[in-house]
Amino acid sequence: MFNFPRAMRKLLFSLFLVLSINSFSQDKVTTETIKIEPFKRVTNGAFFQVMALVSPDEPGLEYISDFDFEWGYNYVVKVKKTKLAQPMMDASNTEYELIEVVSKTKADPDLTFTLYLQRELYLGNGEENESSITQIDDDTYRLLDEVNFTVLPEQKSIIERVLGGEPMRCMFRINENGDLVLF
Repeated sequence: MFNFPRAMRKLLFSLFLVLSINSFSQDKVTTETIKIEPFKRVTNGAFFQVMALVSPDEPGLEYISDFDFEWGYNYVVKVKKTKLAQPMMDASNTEYELIEVVSKTKADPDLTFTLYLQRELYLGNGEENESSITQIDDDTYRLLDEVNFTVLPEQKSIIERVLGGEPMRCMFRINENGDLVLF
């Protein structure tokens, strides 16, 4: 083996340590092509409910900057994926930025999916807690100020239970206008 003087060994060890720490603290950037489903999911943000993208390729994906999502369309997108070496507390360790939309195709009209509906917008209980669901007219509602949904007459009791405070998983489909239908 090498027989370095003690001072040289300390210097080499220190240099190795600095280089090792520095290599672990670098963001890792890649380019990836991923699929995006034609619907979103309701998830809990830091303090309130939010709508998040759904991807079979990236289970933790919630948001892509510069991406204009439209309900009812399947997407294939090319993204810049940045794994953050030092993410903010209570935030994702991965950021996605749109490079290009590779394809955008209308979803199958028979597609159904579930969404978790809960009246409370903010996490925690309280009388002043805002509703995540706004009623627009007799059978139309707005979810998280993002997408409208229609409630069929035979499903009216479901939305009444949700608005009464009972969280539920509900079945939806997307109509030709890109709005949701609770069925």
